[in-house]
Amino acid sequence: MISATRFGAVVALALYFAIAAMAVVTPMVGFRGDSGGVFADAKPPTTWDIKACTNVVWKADLPASTTASPIVVDGKVIVVCEPDIVVCYDVQTGKLLWQKSGGAFDYLGEEKAKRANVLFAKLRELEGKGKVNINDEKSEYALAAHEFGQLTKVSLHYWPGFSTPSAVSDGVNIAIRTPVGPVLCYDMDGNLKWAEKVKGLSRMAPCSPLMLKGQIITFDGTNLMLRAFDAATGKMAWDVQVGRGHYKYATPALFHLGDNDYFFTDSGDVVTTDGKIVAAGLLHMDGGSSPIVVDGVAYANETGKEGGLTAVQLSVVADKVEGKKLWTAKARLGGSTPSVYDGLVYLLDGGGLLVVLDAKTGEIVYQQPREKDIKGLDASLAIANGMIYVPNSKGEIRVFKAGRKPELVATNIVEPIASSPFCAGERIYLTGRTTLYAIGAK
Repeated sequence: MISATRFGAVVALALYFAIAAMAVVTPMVGFRGDSGGVFADAKPPTTWDIKACTNVVWKADLPASTTASPIVVDGKVIVVCEPDIVVCYDVQTGKLLWQKSGGAFDYLGEEKAKRANVLFAKLRELEGKGKVNINDEKSEYALAAHEFGQLTKVSLHYWPGFSTPSAVSDGVNIAIRTPVGPVLCYDMDGNLKWAEKVKGLSRMAPCSPLMLKGQIITFDGTNLMLRAFDAATGKMAWDVQVGRGHYKYATPALFHLGDNDYFFTDSGDVVTTDGKIVAAGLLHMDGGSSPIVVDGVAYANETGKEGGLTAVQLSVVADKVEGKKLWTAKARLGGSTPSVYDGLVYLLDGGGLLVVLDAKTGEIVYQQPREKDIKGLDASLAIANGMIYVPNSKGEIRVFKAGRKPELVATNIVEPIASSPFCAGERIYLTGRTTLYAIGAK
C-alpha cells in the first residue's frame, strides 16, 4: 500500500508535469495578438490624456523609431525598432529589461555594413525632420537613399521600415525577422539562441513571423518562399514556394480547420504545417493587407477592377482544402488588416476610415464619412471589450462602440503612429515614433 506521504508526492509530481506541459503550449503571441486583432479577454480604457498623464500607466523611450506593433507576453512588452533592435520592458513598470541588436547589415561584410549603418542613420534623421523627397534626385535624402539601395540592394521607393515585422513569442522563444538580414531567435531573457541568414532577400518584405509547435515560420515576399525553422536550433525544417508573380508584403494567416492547422498566404495558397500546398490561388491578393481566417472563412483584399475585400469559405476535402467565394465587397483596404467580431467585419479603407460589413453577406452597413485631413494608414484597428480602437494619420485613436452603426465614444490624442495597437489585461499598448505607451487605469 502506498503511504499518504508517498501518494501526496506522486500527485504533486504529476501536477508539476501537467503544469509544465501546459506551459509548453503557450499560444503564439505576435502581430495583433494572433493576427486577427480581437483581444477577447482585454478591457482597456476608452479615454486617456497623454499630456495630463490621465490613464497613462507609464511611457518609455524607444532606442529608435518603429513601425512594428508591440507584443505582451510573460510579463514583458517587446518591440522591434529600426533597423533590427529588440527591446524588452517590464509590463508593470515600463523599466527596460534588455536591448539587443541583430546586425541587420552584417551580411554585407564589415566595411559595407558600417557604411550602411551610417546611411541608414542619415535617412532616419532626415525623415524625423520631414525632409523626405525620394523623387528629387538631387535632394540629400534621395542621394543617401540611392547609395543605400546600391549598397544593400533594398529599394526605398517602397519604404515601410525595417522594423515593420512585429516580434512573435510562445513564452519560451522570441523571434524577429529582419527584412534583409537574418531571422533571429532569443530566449525570454534576451540571450541570442541563433541567427539564420536567408539568401535572396532584396526588397523590403514586411511580413511578421509566426510560431507553431516549436517552429518559427517566415514568409519571404521577395521570392515567395514560406519557411519553417526549428525554434531550438535554427535549422530549416522545410520551405516551399507559394504563389506567382511579383513580391508580396503580407503576413500569412495561421488557422485551424478540421483536425489540422494551416497557413493561408497572400498568394491565396493554403499550406500545411509540414510545408505541403493543399490549395493554390484561391484568391489573387494585392497590397500589404494581411489575410485573416475566422471560423473557416478567409477574408482578404482581392486585386483587379472588380476586387475588394473578399470572403472565401474553406473546407477540407480528402487531403486538400477547397475554397468557395462567398462575396466581394466594394471596400478596399490600404495596408491595414481587417478584424471579425460578433458577425461583422471591421476594416480601415485606403483612406484610413472605418468601414463595417456584414460577415455573411459582405453588405457595407457603415462607412465613416470622409475627412480631408485623414489619410491612408498601414496600421490596423484593434477590438477589445466591445470597443473598436481606430488609429488615424492625425495621431488620434478614436474609440467606437462595436455594432452595425458604430458609436463614437472618445477621441484620444497620441501622436502620429504607424503600428497597430495591442491590448492585454486592462491596458492598451501604443507605439509612437520613438515612444511606447502603456494606457490603463492606474
